[in-house]
Amino acid sequence: MIKVPKVGRGPVGAGGPSGRGGRPRKPARGRRGAPGPTAAEKEKVAVMVQRSGIAAADALRVVRGRVTLNEVLERMFLRQRVGRLVKEGLRCDLAGQVVCGRLPPERALQVQELWNFQQAGWKVQRWKEWPPDTAVGLFCYGRDPFEVRLRSVERYDLLVEGPEGVVPIPKDQVVAYCRAEDLATVRQFFASDAGLEDLGRSRYREDRWRPTLSDALAWVRQRRPVRFRLRNGQAVQGLVRRVAFYEIELEIQGGRLVLMTHALRQDVPFEVG
Repeated sequence: MIKVPKVGRGPVGAGGPSGRGGRPRKPARGRRGAPGPTAAEKEKVAVMVQRSGIAAADALRVVRGRVTLNEVLERMFLRQRVGRLVKEGLRCDLAGQVVCGRLPPERALQVQELWNFQQAGWKVQRWKEWPPDTAVGLFCYGRDPFEVRLRSVERYDLLVEGPEGVVPIPKDQVVAYCRAEDLATVRQFFASDAGLEDLGRSRYREDRWRPTLSDALAWVRQRRPVRFRLRNGQAVQGLVRRVAFYEIELEIQGGRLVLMTHALRQDVPFEVG
């Protein structure tokens, strides 16, 4: 079969004005903008700007029926409120949520305080930030801590590579995790807690404890070690360095350990040391 070369893909300089060979290209046609205002529109715009104090561009949209004057004034008012909150020290994205009624002002200040401490959001999962093939230490139900390479983090499973090859591990089997270089340090601080039975992994959402923003701020403000009680009958203590809905990151003797919140007990999940 004889291949027919595509138009415009010939040798460089072989085809004229296109610069890449083949047929000359037609000049690109730009998108036609909106027509300028007529004399009558200009007059109406001038009156509206003087009376309402809105921008001329917004006034022209009102004159042409694209928006109402009330809509323009409401947006302008919201922008002014956001600007005032930002001047008072609130982040712009949080100020926007407060103005729109999606976030109470007090909670916005709490969210900002927590963000300033940990520089991470409420839904961050640390292992999703690590590059593929990162060596990690896993603490799972019913087995000793072990080291694998993390291939990917899926919605419900981890894909890890170990002596048995690449295998999935359900997330609800994971109690905690860390980087491989921290495994030898942090594993020494897991201890059986007298009187705590092994509840096994939590299979249902109603069996799982999750931290609140108030919990997180209390740990941050107290700056004291927190002892976490786990469903497997163990406990571990460390300084809280990051709190998220699904996990809590601790500093233990210079190493970092990430606890899964679904692995904490519901009755008394933690004690401040």
